[in-house]
This record gives sequence, C-alpha cells and structure tokens, in this order.
Amino acid sequence: MGLRLWFRATRFHMVISGSSPIFVATAFAFYTHRVFNWWLFLLTWIAMTAVLVSTDLLNDYYDHVLKADDLNPVTTPFSGGSRVIQEGLIAEKTIFRVSIALLVFASIIGLYLNFVLDGVTILLLGLLGFFLVFFYTAPPVKLCYRGFGEIAQAIGYGPVMLFGAYFVQTRVLDPAIMLFAIPFTFIGLIVGMILSIPDYDADKKVKKNNLVIVLGKKRTVVAYGVMLVLIFVSDAILLYSKLIPVWSAVVFITVPLAVVSVVNALKNYNDTTLFLRTSKLTLLIAALHNYLFIISLVVASIL
Repeated sequence: MGLRLWFRATRFHMVISGSSPIFVATAFAFYTHRVFNWWLFLLTWIAMTAVLVSTDLLNDYYDHVLKADDLNPVTTPFSGGSRVIQEGLIAEKTIFRVSIALLVFASIIGLYLNFVLDGVTILLLGLLGFFLVFFYTAPPVKLCYRGFGEIAQAIGYGPVMLFGAYFVQTRVLDPAIMLFAIPFTFIGLIVGMILSIPDYDADKKVKKNNLVIVLGKKRTVVAYGVMLVLIFVSDAILLYSKLIPVWSAVVFITVPLAVVSVVNALKNYNDTTLFLRTSKLTLLIAALHNYLFIISLVVASIL
C-alpha cells in the first residue's frame, strides 16, 4: 500500500488547493495587524490539512456504504470518488480508521491552539468544523443527502478556515475578517456545486439530495454563474471600502476564465467529458483568486 495510492485516495492535489484559505487569512492578518507567528501558522495549516484529508476519506467511505459511488459509472479526477474502495485497493475499514485518526490528530492540535490563545473561539470553530466534516455524509445527519452539503462546504471553506486562521494570528474576530470572508465563502459554494454535476445520475439513484439534485443541472449552472458574479462583486466592494489594498484588483484577471467556464457549463452540463473543462476552470479560478489575493496582501504589507 504505497504513498502514491494514498495520494489518490485522499485526492491530495485538491487538498493542497483546498487549504489555501489558511494562507489567505494569515496574509490578511499580516496586512491588517502586521503580525505573523510562523509556529502557530504551521500548526493551523497541518491541522486543517489533516481535516481536509479526513473529509475526503470519510466521504469516500460513506458514499461506498450508502452505495452512491458504487452505482456511479462516471468518474473524473474531481468527482465520483477516488475508487480505491471499489477497486479493492484499500479496505473500507482502513479508510474509515485513517480518517478518524486524522480527525483526532487535528483535534489535538486544535485543543493546543485553544489552550495557548485566549477564550474558546478556536474550540467553538473546531466543534463546528468537526460537525461539518463528520456529518457531511455520515448518518444520521448526512448533510449532503439533505441539500446542505454545498452549504456545509461553503461554511467550512469560508468562515471556519478563515476565521480560525485569522484568530490564531490576531486573537480577535473583527468585522474586517467577517466581510473579507464573503467571496471565499461563495468560492466554497461554487466548487461544491459544480463538482457534483457529473455525479447527478448516481446521486439521484441513492437519494443524495444535494443542491444539484434539488435544482437540476441547468438551474445549478445558472446559480453557478450568479455565484461567480457575486464573488467578483464582493471583491469590488472590499476594494471600494479599502478593506483590501488596490493591489488586490489583480484577482479580476480571472473574470475571462469565469466567463468561459459558465459558457461551457451552459452548453455541456449533460456531457460529462466536455463538462470536465468547467470543473477544471472552476478549480483554477478558485486557486488563482486565492493565491493572487495572498500575493497582493503580502506585497502591500511590505511596500
């Protein structure tokens, strides 16, 4: 059971991008408060990476138990599960045990951070994050089976990670980070929505009533376009209010990519192969948006 197999099982290529809000929030803390504690940052990033890996493993495990992935003939690098259980490469019990071990590991780090910082902010954010991760697919809650999966992803990607990483550095949760989190929350939402479209038929068979099932493919794509507009409107408001530096306007170079992605999605939401372009573009937009923000905040802080 080699490392490459576990990279596949955890879809680590997506985990690295998924942890970017930690870097964004830390850069924003440096820009607003001129603080940076590398040790606390490293612990935060390690804990969140463990949580993200655990999330993917738990999702694979419960989608196998509940037959969603087993009944899904369509797989892409971004949806349909890692297939390591279906192909008999890693035992389902091993997947579950490793996912729980990673959650325990992240919880220990979280408790340490809560101990060295003031109050119970990290503890409360950690409890919310644990609930969203574990019960995303786990019975009896099964958030993603009840139309709340993408919302859970958005909350985890936006407020939980951003607030947590920001608080670790600044020890405050002020209105600045709450407003700053808005576009990133929308990013978490669009990624969850768009990557669920190729799984539509299999999810419908097992009554996995995510937003794509509730809205249908076409309405989901329309909602995706609206959310992209809201991301850039939120960015513009942050710039206008001078909450972020003028350098951050660089994120708008991703607008043409967003237009291409929406056009492709509207044309090809019923064709998994062609729709893959939208999945790739969505992840690219999210990554570029976040890392351009990081660069702009760091540059503005040191100039």
